[in-house]
Amino acid sequence: MDIVEITAASKICWQVLVGCLIEDSMPEETIHVCLLMRQFWPTLAGAAERMRRYAPGLAVRGVRMHVICFWREGLPKTERLEDGTEITRVERTGTPQEDDVSLFVQAESCLRRLPAGRRVLQTNLLGSHTVKNISRMAGQGIPVVYLGTMNEVESTKAGMLRRWLSAWRLRQLFRPFAAAVVGSESMRQWLVKAGVATSRVHQIGHGVDLSRFRPAADAGEKVELRRRLNLPETAWVVLFVGTMTERKGAHLLVEAWSRMQKSGTQGVLVMLGAFDRPTVVKNDQREELGVFQENLRRLMAPLIASETLMHHEHTSEIELWMRASDLLILPSSKEGVPNVVLEGMSSGLPCLLTRFQGFPEDELGENGVHYQIVERSVEGLEQELLQFQGDEVRLSRMGASALARACEHFDLNLTLDRYAALYRCLVHAG
Repeated sequence: MDIVEITAASKICWQVLVGCLIEDSMPEETIHVCLLMRQFWPTLAGAAERMRRYAPGLAVRGVRMHVICFWREGLPKTERLEDGTEITRVERTGTPQEDDVSLFVQAESCLRRLPAGRRVLQTNLLGSHTVKNISRMAGQGIPVVYLGTMNEVESTKAGMLRRWLSAWRLRQLFRPFAAAVVGSESMRQWLVKAGVATSRVHQIGHGVDLSRFRPAADAGEKVELRRRLNLPETAWVVLFVGTMTERKGAHLLVEAWSRMQKSGTQGVLVMLGAFDRPTVVKNDQREELGVFQENLRRLMAPLIASETLMHHEHTSEIELWMRASDLLILPSSKEGVPNVVLEGMSSGLPCLLTRFQGFPEDELGENGVHYQIVERSVEGLEQELLQFQGDEVRLSRMGASALARACEHFDLNLTLDRYAALYRCLVHAG
């Protein structure tokens, strides 16, 4: 039996959304989106960074961003970016749950200052401790949008009662939301299977600026980039982008690379990502992460000393590193639709990926053609890297296929059009 009820408001929303997608003229009124996230620029958290990059294009489409996030030492409490995005940073003063609530309190203050009838609240926070705040704002006629990042799929080993309770809880958490935006079919199915109305789940693919993320124009540009980045001009360069955490598989990759170097493999592994993980706030998680990263640093040290591994915590020019590399690898255990993979494919890089939880196969294309699935183990990574290193034809063919898929499916403008249309749909329906 179909448990989804399509309301009259959702039908209106769909009609307005279709109309907005067709209409090509500039919007008459500015829509104000209060974006509530724990982390934002300059912290490179995936979903937050994605929305920051969308902000300039959304501004052109008449959508203005107001960001509420946590404050960090050395950052201003308020800031205005070049595209007009306003950032308000809130100090942590209590438990993680109390701190989250303080973000919503600040968001309510922000929303009160914005024009009625043109306000949207968007957040990736979902929890029982925030339902009251979200319900209160929804009750004031403010559409609240959930920004999906990962699907928390219940293990198939869990009992039927546990799975039912998990789905029931998810439906209750989503009750006050006007819409949920997800980046993949996998995430859409996760929510719909849990009983969230299909009319409220909107799949909008992640967009990439194809003018920024592109392959090197020729061999000369690649050599020049390597000189600029202090990379060997003729070495095989493998790129990893992500935080230094167990989930991202950094330890597995470093160990595999160490074994390859001992067996005589020539090349450089570039790791771009911070050890600092501000999203980890619980003491036990911090301690666990500290032990993991201490061991990881020990693994990395001899490789850095031998100049076969290069590590940078922060970079504002990720596209240059991609253009200068030969291959991208992401041995993660859990993702949504990872920005770095879309950007790597747009840069013409062959991408080696593990089949992480929530793998977006419909979006990324075909295994063995547009990317390559790798076993998530030291041995699996080592074996696949060695096979790719010696196969220039395979590298070139997969890189070209990845680029072609990116150009067809990841265009930033399509993503921005869909977000702008959804926001207008919601305020008009409300």
